[in-house]
Amino acid sequence: GCEWTEGGPSPVFEPGAVSPLVTVTWQDGRCSSGFLASLPQPESHLNVASGFGCATIFWLLKNSPEFLKSYDAAGTIHDYVVAMLCGLPRSLMCDQNAASWGYFNTQSQSWNLEILKASGFPIHLLPDIAEAGSVAGRTSRAWFEIPKGTQVGVALGDLQASVYSCMAKRTDA
Repeated sequence: GCEWTEGGPSPVFEPGAVSPLVTVTWQDGRCSSGFLASLPQPESHLNVASGFGCATIFWLLKNSPEFLKSYDAAGTIHDYVVAMLCGLPRSLMCDQNAASWGYFNTQSQSWNLEILKASGFPIHLLPDIAEAGSVAGRTSRAWFEIPKGTQVGVALGDLQASVYSCMAKRTDA
């Protein structure tokens, strides 16, 4: 979580009890092919890969189990920014980003909770899900020139955001 600090030319975020950023990208190599093969098979259109959020959490559980014990939520850095702007108590993740975390079924729009629970995965860390393009909330305070109460969309991935910004209508492809 974060706290707002009033002072100076504008309010700023001060991180509270947050972990250091765990960088997880498609280039992340910490999950070997052997490690990935040891994970349960997801109920998803995607196989689990190194760089997926759930694979990284499984890796942390095996290699640094103490690291995760003090945290109660996880998400992407852009989910974190949305949560800070809106004063949300938990991360809110769009369904498209959830698919890239692994163990997310895009047809049922849900995490593979039973598969994850059976494997000892800390499911309490998983973010809540919102449809891409939906409103996550409203700014809880004025921030620079953005007034309090301004709608904030759920965070999107970079490709989705670039396409979404070019759509004249929601039905555009």
